[in-house]
Amino acid sequence: MSRNWSEPWRQRYDEELLCRSTTRVGMEATLFLVINCLSLFGNILICFVIIQTNGLRRNTTNVLIVGLAVSDILQALLGMPLTCGVLLTGKWIFGEFLCKVQGFWLLFLGFVSLHSMALTALNRYFCVVRPEVYRRVFTRKSTLFMLCAVWVFALASVTLPQISEQVTFRFQANRAACFITLTEFAENIVYTSYSVISYIALPLCVIVVCYAKVYAVIRHHKKRLRSATEDFTNTLQVPQASQQRNASNNTVRHVSAEEIQSTNTLFAIVLGFGSCWIPSILVELVDSALPGGVVPRELYVTYIFLAFLSCAINPVLYSVMSRRFRRATYQALRACCSLKTATNVAPITAESIPRQSPRPKRGSTG
Repeated sequence: MSRNWSEPWRQRYDEELLCRSTTRVGMEATLFLVINCLSLFGNILICFVIIQTNGLRRNTTNVLIVGLAVSDILQALLGMPLTCGVLLTGKWIFGEFLCKVQGFWLLFLGFVSLHSMALTALNRYFCVVRPEVYRRVFTRKSTLFMLCAVWVFALASVTLPQISEQVTFRFQANRAACFITLTEFAENIVYTSYSVISYIALPLCVIVVCYAKVYAVIRHHKKRLRSATEDFTNTLQVPQASQQRNASNNTVRHVSAEEIQSTNTLFAIVLGFGSCWIPSILVELVDSALPGGVVPRELYVTYIFLAFLSCAINPVLYSVMSRRFRRATYQALRACCSLKTATNVAPITAESIPRQSPRPKRGSTG
């Protein structure tokens, strides 16, 4: 949500972008290329493993994970390569159409990712805290419908403001990317405030509240298990009062180890996503409220780098934290390699079988 820069500031940033040293160009371009490749192939691997593994494919939470991975793949295909090209050449060489495409996708997929995180947090809340509602609400079809609704809402949120002639997508050299641009300062403040409240603050509140309640239940569950273990080790004969206490505790929600592991993994992804996007949001707010040129170019490039990095951390966190995902990845890749090896073996045909002379019948003289 950035306004149009005045010509002196735009010229200064263009000159700064073009006059960088070769070492600095190489470092920036290399970092962005690594993030681009990791985002693309890592999220493709996530989709491949979940789709190929029956146990993961039937889990409704993984439907949301695939949706998030698809948005990161599109970001790696349509947003990141153009910024890498700008960092290598020092200018925008891709034309006006691709500039609008990149600006649209950066904003659209950012909204999709954030609302997908909020939907995943709601999924975890009902799974752990309200399991009886979870089985009714989060079926496979309803989860797909919710995910499609998130994409449609994000699409409408980015498309509708473009009806105004004051809103467009233009290349901004300080960001090395094309961004939405509002020419009027008052409209910029209104649009930025609305976007922050509707598309950022509300999803973040949903995420924080849901995971707070989830971890309250998990903490109580672990405390109950620890208390039961201590009672069992202290005496084999449980007193009547303890029996009554344990009977009342049995009514408390039981949380499986698999649910706790899945929640921890998803919460780590949310923390990584927030660590990347919160600084970006703060830079946008400062840029919208202050005159152009106040924020240095290095901070803008760091902000873009963190935004792109959020697309690459999910595969890493899954590989590190989820033992089930690592096992499924190994099995899926081994099955894929076995299938490829089998197809490379020459098929057995009638011509490839050596002919044998017929054995003489018993009792024959010849």
